[in-house]
Amino acid sequence: MRTAAVPAVPRVSWDTHARWLAAHWGIGDHISIIAKTKGGKSFLWVYGLLPIVNDRERVLVIDVKGDDPKLARNMTTVRRYPTRFRRSLDVHQRQH
Repeated sequence: MRTAAVPAVPRVSWDTHARWLAAHWGIGDHISIIAKTKGGKSFLWVYGLLPIVNDRERVLVIDVKGDDPKLARNMTTVRRYPTRFRRSLDVHQRQH
């Protein structure tokens, strides 16, 4: 059985990719950062993606261990997800 060759992923500078991402990352788009421990996930988020997101998007970051100081400085910790009732009150307050 013959398999087709997989084309190589082109390498570009971070500046080039950041400009492309800023222009094309829209509401509802998702990004996952997956790497091994000490692979640079938090660094990429805090110094690469967070400046692009700025205040234009709502963002959910899941830090399972909760022990990353880079994330702690830039995020609000949520210990419990609000109930449906609490979320409805928040929506009502924002409308008035």
